[in-house]
Amino acid sequence: MTLKEYTHGRADAVNQLNIPGAERPYRVKFLWLEMISRDHGAEKIYYGDHAHSFYELYLILSGDARCGIGGEEIVLSEGDALLLPPELSHRYIADERPFLRAALAFSSEDVPLPKGEYKKFRFSSEILENVDFILKQSDRDDVFTPSIVSGRLLEIVADVVREVSEGLPPASHVSEDPRITVAKEYIYNNRSRLITGDDVAKECSVSRKQLDRIFKAQTDKTIYDFIIDTKVCYAVQLLAESKSVKEISYSLGFDSESGFVSFFKRHCGMTPGAYRKEKT
Repeated sequence: MTLKEYTHGRADAVNQLNIPGAERPYRVKFLWLEMISRDHGAEKIYYGDHAHSFYELYLILSGDARCGIGGEEIVLSEGDALLLPPELSHRYIADERPFLRAALAFSSEDVPLPKGEYKKFRFSSEILENVDFILKQSDRDDVFTPSIVSGRLLEIVADVVREVSEGLPPASHVSEDPRITVAKEYIYNNRSRLITGDDVAKECSVSRKQLDRIFKAQTDKTIYDFIIDTKVCYAVQLLAESKSVKEISYSLGFDSESGFVSFFKRHCGMTPGAYRKEKT
């Protein structure tokens, strides 16, 4: 299991890429891809206990590495992968032995990956080929490179899902009606406004009744439910960023703080202030 295209220069080029996310069939945001070896870039590694709000995937491309999770020490050898879910506290353990690893950080609420526990597994030759391709592509340094790399990273995420989860649904199950895609994107992009199902239907150029029927059939949610869920998720995100309740109210399109507080309590069972105290 050997990389053919690795050089320190290519590793640096990969580490500096600003990689766009993927929108379909799942919304995935790529935060970074890092290539680090014992003799190149190792000073970037933080060895204290820490956790992330995103997934982190480690691929051991040569040598060995160790990771501590709670009182457990995970030993990783060449060909091993470690998937760390959001909020799981972990630490890297310093080691004098040589190593080369790739680290991919990404976030997604849609991709069917396990949460709460780590997964260690042997990664496939297809993943290795994609890493090699990304290294070679980094030499080109043109406008298409970030998007091309994004596609290869999505392939890696898909391989990880197949390995550690129950797998991906058949293509027919994820083929989304284009009107549903437009509706979701419109709702997401307008989460700071008070929009209605009629607004969404107008954007999709269909009747409200027809869009409700299509939306329910493909998502098992009504348009109204999806609008509410999107707005609540955005409110929770803003609460985690320590913004004031008044500021969040206006960020979500409410005319008053009391209107937002009533909305949040109605759909979450507690006030925004109580939610923040419970979760922090």
